[in-house]
Amino acid sequence: MKETNRTIKVSEHIRLDTRPGSAKWQARVKLADGSWHRFSTKTESLERATEVAMKFFYTSEDRLKNNLPQSTRKFRRVAEFAGVSETLCMRVGPCEFHGSFVEPFWI
Repeated sequence: MKETNRTIKVSEHIRLDTRPGSAKWQARVKLADGSWHRFSTKTESLERATEVAMKFFYTSEDRLKNNLPQSTRKFRRVAEFAGVSETLCMRVGPCEFHGSFVEPFWI
């Protein structure tokens, strides 16, 4: 029998998925910029996975209200928040920064 993905819509901004070969739930949370942030809930319990996803969603909403990046998985989002490009331009003279410094790094 072929295993299939299972998706549950918790709310408009939260989805829970299982992948073939895994019993643990993954969450997808829609951020303010329209992108989806995916992460493992590290649990097989649907109730616990829902709690973990809701906690991340509300935490990301609070971060947005406090002018912080909603997701810090990618270095680019943190660097943009911290103003890395302006800092580099101030230290090295003429600005040669075109975004390539931030692109390849992940946290």
